[in-house]
Amino acid sequence: MAYVSNPKGPAPTPKATGSTKKGKTTSPGVVAIKGTLGFIGRIIATVFLVCVITGCIVATVMSIYVLQLVNTNDVIDLRNFKQNYTSIIYAENPETGETYELQRLIGGENRIWVGIDKIPKYMQQAVIAIEDKRFDNKLGPAHSGVDWRRTLYATVNYFVSFSARTQGGSTLTQQLIKNITGEDEVSIPRKVQEIFRAINVEKVYSKDDILEAYLNTIALGNNTNGVQAAANLYFNKDVQDLTLMECCALASITQNPSRYNPFAHPENNKERREYVLLEMLNQGRITQQEYDNALKEPITFKKEEAMQKKGSKWNWFVENLIDEIVSDLMTKKGMTKQQAEAKLFSGGLRIYTTMNPMIQKILDEKYTSDETFKAVTNKEPPQSAMAIIDPHGKILGIAGQRGEKVSDRGFNYATMAKRQPGSSIKPIATYSQAIELGIINYSSPIEDSPMKEVKNGEEVMSTWPKNHYAGYKENMTVVRAIQNSTNTVAVKVLDMLTPRRAFDFLKNKLGITTLIEARKKEDGTVLTDVGLAQLGLGSLTEGVTVLEMTGAYQIFANGGTYTKPYSYTQVLDAATGEVILENKGDSNRVISDETAYIMNRLLYQVVNGATEGTGLAAKVKGAEVVGKTGTSDDNYNQWFIGCTPKYVAALWIGYDRNKEVTYSSSYPPVNAWKQVMQEVVKLDKDPGTFPVSDGVVQEAYCVETGELASPYCPTTAIGYYNKNNLPNICTKHLNGGTSTTDPFATTSSNFWE
Repeated sequence: MAYVSNPKGPAPTPKATGSTKKGKTTSPGVVAIKGTLGFIGRIIATVFLVCVITGCIVATVMSIYVLQLVNTNDVIDLRNFKQNYTSIIYAENPETGETYELQRLIGGENRIWVGIDKIPKYMQQAVIAIEDKRFDNKLGPAHSGVDWRRTLYATVNYFVSFSARTQGGSTLTQQLIKNITGEDEVSIPRKVQEIFRAINVEKVYSKDDILEAYLNTIALGNNTNGVQAAANLYFNKDVQDLTLMECCALASITQNPSRYNPFAHPENNKERREYVLLEMLNQGRITQQEYDNALKEPITFKKEEAMQKKGSKWNWFVENLIDEIVSDLMTKKGMTKQQAEAKLFSGGLRIYTTMNPMIQKILDEKYTSDETFKAVTNKEPPQSAMAIIDPHGKILGIAGQRGEKVSDRGFNYATMAKRQPGSSIKPIATYSQAIELGIINYSSPIEDSPMKEVKNGEEVMSTWPKNHYAGYKENMTVVRAIQNSTNTVAVKVLDMLTPRRAFDFLKNKLGITTLIEARKKEDGTVLTDVGLAQLGLGSLTEGVTVLEMTGAYQIFANGGTYTKPYSYTQVLDAATGEVILENKGDSNRVISDETAYIMNRLLYQVVNGATEGTGLAAKVKGAEVVGKTGTSDDNYNQWFIGCTPKYVAALWIGYDRNKEVTYSSSYPPVNAWKQVMQEVVKLDKDPGTFPVSDGVVQEAYCVETGELASPYCPTTAIGYYNKNNLPNICTKHLNGGTSTTDPFATTSSNFWE
């Protein structure tokens, strides 16, 4: 069959069943695809709208929640902040009685406030250029506390991380708020609160006010805050004298005070400050000529001068004052240590002290002179500490160490070191209470011999305690035993008194806080200070502090009352005038005025005895001195605690480790005490007198028997006695001969024979 082509062309194609448009037809496949895409589009649109609506709902709920947590009207008071920035310490001029500013506490952060008019424009512009270029209107309209562009960039980048560049969103105003409040918690409510505060601050304060506050609070490394303190530290000049490149160097530190510390990392600081300088040029804050000149400018950081100046800001009195106030804020106001220190150093407190600046100056000078301790013969000089109070607990001066004070918050031997008191404990632990209870009197005879002990059911003489002098001196009056610091007599009197009574008196009445009631060691041994050796000879578990011993001895200078030593009278809030802390010098009577006067006269003999007395060298011209020496075993610790009518002072000498303090003739602590106190008593036109008691009478006693002297006693002396506890009359020397009557028969049966 033959096929014939169609002369009119190919046969017509059958019509499609799909739609047509302008004569065109659409295939079923395309229609299907379009339908699918339309369906997917509607789903996406629906999901998008759902997300938008949900997001709006969540944002609204979150906004309501956050706004409920923050105060949108909160405004930081910049003026009040500046006034409360520093706590000020005051002292009284003893000559005029006027109060004057002694010192400002700037704590661990070195800050010196300076007005915006004293801060060079270069300094201002450098910080703005590198920290917040839209703070002013140099590059366009200034922000009103919040740079929304930076905030949005930082927020999105935080969640999406589309850029390795970590630019913060906080403006200078926001950073200032963080500096003032100390709030840096990473949370939405805190950040929102900061934003509202920044906006409100910009409504109330000018840009210059904000910039001044910021430049005075920024951290600039080495515990230094603010541009003035930083200029002092790094360049040894005032901020107003800084050059352009020096301003850039300080501005460089703000981003990372550790990395860009000029002392620790000078190369990092150089790279950063040149970048700051370039930003200032690019932003039109300096000219090309200023830029070129600054790059050529040599810059020198004064690290050596800074280290020399760093030294110590506080004397030893102020060191103790700080510790006392922090402690009182914790115990009396329920603060944590961190809160108490923050309150003290940046709470705008006004602190009125008890310090006598002239006495503190004497201590500072004497404790930096080796001449004060010339009696010591050791090649390695020992340490020493001293505290001086008035007879009613006011701390007047403290020396915490020998030598130049080179650091703050260092170890204070006067308040922190616990040292064995040796015989200086005898008057407060033993003799005062024994006289108070009528167990002994001024001249009671006690046998200078070792204690007895029981062996195999029999009482025998032991070899303890030993005296600091060789052998024993048989019968000895109390006054002579105190003069000679005789150990045996003190232990025997304590045995009559009981260690328990002595322990309670020291701990509960005289403020000796370091005593140990009972402490069990890992091996089962129990340590305690309730014992004859501990309280009779000063062989304590830990020891005592110089300041607490000074406080204890005040009872012998004031008539028998105790006031815990204190270094301030009032601590006020500068903003409100509220009294935060107060010391009124409240005292408690702990012994009678009769006992206090008798003890005063006994201690007088230690310093003023005719031939005997371990403290004879302590006498000073112009004032009466009473006191007591103390030496621990092997001369590891040496003490002298003395009183004049106006002062009570304790001085300790020793080493950190157990090492003998050697000397040739003059006892070192007595010699050093005299050198200090001779200058102190010169400050008074009237040296004063010790209080006396109407309940005490002066009577002659027989030196041999300790009883009231008869006309026939060969050797007598004057003693001081409570009217209600007089000795009997001596019968040994009746009729000019030796009495057959036992001289101890008429005395207390408690006396040792």
